[in-house]
Amino acid sequence: MNETKPKKMISRNVPIALGIICIVLVALIAYFTVTGISATNSYTSLQNQNKQLQAWLDGNETLFNQTQANNTSLQNQNQQLQANNTKLQNQTNNLTGILSLSESSTLYNGTISTFNTVEPASLEESTPYAGYASVEVSSTLNETVTITIVWDYYPILRYQNDFNLGNNGTAIFPVLPSGFVVYFFDPNLPYTETANVTITYYY
Repeated sequence: MNETKPKKMISRNVPIALGIICIVLVALIAYFTVTGISATNSYTSLQNQNKQLQAWLDGNETLFNQTQANNTSLQNQNQQLQANNTKLQNQTNNLTGILSLSESSTLYNGTISTFNTVEPASLEESTPYAGYASVEVSSTLNETVTITIVWDYYPILRYQNDFNLGNNGTAIFPVLPSGFVVYFFDPNLPYTETANVTITYYY
């Protein structure tokens, strides 16, 4: 006689546990899927922000370089203006000195010879501004040195004057913007004589 084998009974807890596991797996899959999408979106957003920041930085770098170039240009202009101002100030000081006759220059400082009555020596000098000049003569001989100053301010004025300086003397005379000639002679000497001469121009 065959005996009936008892049927195995499955506990109700097993299906419930399997159901819970499936639900958890589905929830985990959904969570990680959503998290992955969110991470992708965040990465894309960060990339866009990085591109925007890089574009902003490039624009600011270009603006900075342009500002530096403008600043260098302005510094160069300022230096040029300062140089021009210094030049104009020097010109103003020079013209002010000319107006007050406080400028001077030595036109000649040396020796002359052969100034007898037949062949007098001469020196011709230029005077670009109105003022006055002096001729200082020092002779080694105990004789009289005479000079004649001549200048023309065309077409209205001619100046000529004689100065007897002895063997050591100075003549002072006015000048205009024209120039003058100094003639040297000694009416008492028929021969060559040598003298030291200094001509100074004040303007």
